[in-house]
Amino acid sequence: PARGLLAREPVADPRQWMVELEGEPAVEAWTRASAAGSRAALGVAVARVEELARQQALLEERLTAPAIGAVVQYRMQRLLNGVAVFVDPSRVDAIRALPGVKSVTPLVLYARSNSTSVPFLGVPQPVWQALGNTGEGVKVGIIDSGIDYIHADFGGTGATSAYIDNDTTTAPDAWFPTARVVGGWDFAGDGYGSGTAATPDPDPMDCDGHGTHVAGTAAGSGVRADGSTYPGPYDGSLPFSSLRIGPGVAPKARLYALRVFGCTGSTGLVAQALEWAVDPNGDGDLSDHLD
Repeated sequence: PARGLLAREPVADPRQWMVELEGEPAVEAWTRASAAGSRAALGVAVARVEELARQQALLEERLTAPAIGAVVQYRMQRLLNGVAVFVDPSRVDAIRALPGVKSVTPLVLYARSNSTSVPFLGVPQPVWQALGNTGEGVKVGIIDSGIDYIHADFGGTGATSAYIDNDTTTAPDAWFPTARVVGGWDFAGDGYGSGTAATPDPDPMDCDGHGTHVAGTAAGSGVRADGSTYPGPYDGSLPFSSLRIGPGVAPKARLYALRVFGCTGSTGLVAQALEWAVDPNGDGDLSDHLD
């Protein structure tokens, strides 16, 4: 199957904006404090996240007041000091005039797009065989439409009938996480992108297959002709022509499914997924960031 990457959409939604505040985000404070050791960096980062959260709560009161009427999508303290909003474009100048606001810029939207395959990139010989690098120990976040984590490309059984037949992308809780797709989050919900607000939940099951393709390109195990997971080895002798699906660039990496698309439309949630990737467990310690 075709596999893809995210691409910028040429036309942004005029209702979606990122309000950046004065003051550095936690990642800058954490990076600066890291020279003094991980304990010092942790304390500085946690304190900065808490301080920015308080400042943003005060700004949110003004943003959501009738004079502006914005709807807050999410806040960011780690990667950016900002608040993402839905708001009528006519109120953007009023937001720019608020105390503490550094800038107000259109929220970049992303759409699905396909890309090339692993053999075309020349990965097997120079990377797997010559360097012995198959991604082991690396944490890869897939910011897309989710991942079908029970797909055989990720070591699963492929038994999707339990939820596909019921027209839902919520699989049984016991199925996630897995040995290959070890974590993640659904920031969107199925209806997001078709005129409704995001309805986040813990299950990042893919809706349309695009994120699964991207995850496969990045770190799929590969699928044999009989539909079972390819177990390796990963080297220059791998018989791509005999496989139903070839493995990804880093077939031993650990995957995180960060779902930012609903079942239709574009997304303004990419920045929120990046924020999660910097601090997956949300404790303010950025040392566990994804790679």
